[in-house]
Amino acid sequence: MDLAASRSRARSAIASIALAGLATAAVLAPAPSSAAAADEAKMGVRFTAPVAKVAGPGALVPVKCVGSAARECVGTLSLEVTGVVHEVAYSIGSGEKQVVVVPLGADQDLVGGIVSPSARAVAETLQATGSSARTTRVLRFR
Repeated sequence: MDLAASRSRARSAIASIALAGLATAAVLAPAPSSAAAADEAKMGVRFTAPVAKVAGPGALVPVKCVGSAARECVGTLSLEVTGVVHEVAYSIGSGEKQVVVVPLGADQDLVGGIVSPSARAVAETLQATGSSARTTRVLRFR
């Protein structure tokens, strides 16, 4: 058998395996019936309380991973406090609640001195498609 024939058979075998994998994925993956179903499948973080606690050098932000498109929510959570943005990465299992600690650094002292402290919280969750989903909320500090 010559080299060209061997390569041709290998390419055909790889193409067959790839097509079989795509067909299996199409059968196993549920197709969203509407835009609402597609939104429910998206992974994202929901803020579970309207407040964040300041403890030590950071802010404790309670969140929950929602969606069914993946096994976990992976992304970044940022807090804008007194015009400065503080950010931390997170990885939370689907359906799980977690308290994410966002380091505030020197701004931790400023939060205690404000009469009604609040922060703009933004969670960016990566999607399987490569895009990201954004959740935003204003949180008060306790």
